[in-house]
Amino acid sequence: MKRFMMVLAWVVGILVVGGAGLVALMIFRLGVTRPTVYELHSGYRGWLQIRYEDRSCPPSSSRGVFQAIRVAANGHGCTSGPLPRGWHYQRATYLEPDGSRTVAPPVWPLGHSEQRKLVLVFVGTEEEFRASQQPPLR
Repeated sequence: MKRFMMVLAWVVGILVVGGAGLVALMIFRLGVTRPTVYELHSGYRGWLQIRYEDRSCPPSSSRGVFQAIRVAANGHGCTSGPLPRGWHYQRATYLEPDGSRTVAPPVWPLGHSEQRKLVLVFVGTEEEFRASQQPPLR
């Protein structure tokens, strides 16, 4: 029984170290970018088109560890900051008329364009996402 426990401990140790190494390799190769919060008009649901590296736009602000990007009522936003590289967490919040922030529905990333410095995401339920048509790119 003692030998079995030692072998089990080694196997678990190898799996943990190997898994951590694999995650570290993926992060190193693909990259991880600071998380993003999209600040939306109260009640907005639909597609967001966010332009990056646009010198005519303000830099994103900070909300804790998040980079915050304000989005106009039409779902368009922009920042002079860099296009996110690799994996990054995204969420949305509503900016209420009284200045408070409330939780928005989930964010469904569609993709990005390196050439156009554009990120497309959908804010809403899964059913709304599946029923929507992809917006024309501007």
